[in-house]
Amino acid sequence: MQPYNTAKIYRIVCNATAKCYIGATTLPTIQHRLKSHLAQFKSFNKGQGDFMSSFKILQSGDYIVELLENVKYVNRSEVDDIENKYINDNDCVNINRRTTCPHRLKNADAIREKTRQARTIKKTCECGSVITPQHMARHKRTMKHCRFIVTKTPTN
Repeated sequence: MQPYNTAKIYRIVCNATAKCYIGATTLPTIQHRLKSHLAQFKSFNKGQGDFMSSFKILQSGDYIVELLENVKYVNRSEVDDIENKYINDNDCVNINRRTTCPHRLKNADAIREKTRQARTIKKTCECGSVITPQHMARHKRTMKHCRFIVTKTPTN
């Protein structure tokens, strides 16, 4: 029999609006996970990283973090299912919901391959650089691209 791992289902609640974010973590405590959310929020405010729906709660600065449930699991999908139940049963700000739908599980390899292929398709920017779509935002901050925008003449 496989040993169980432990996870925690938690929520971050805004004291001003009562809106909440629900998440799951395998970190030792929910305070560790909150610190991670705060570090990601700080990076996002500096122009780094992606938006996370928990930021809607953290931006107020007036929130609490609560443990909803300790979960023993063998497969991480068990935790995702429990987290999804909490998300679906509550009015929360979560945007991305974990999915373990049968189609995704059955076709995981095909989906992964299609995603990999889409990421290898290169496009030519107006400045003449050839890049992949996921690097477009970073590219548009480069000196080469900025010079092109100002002068409208490609540089090599």
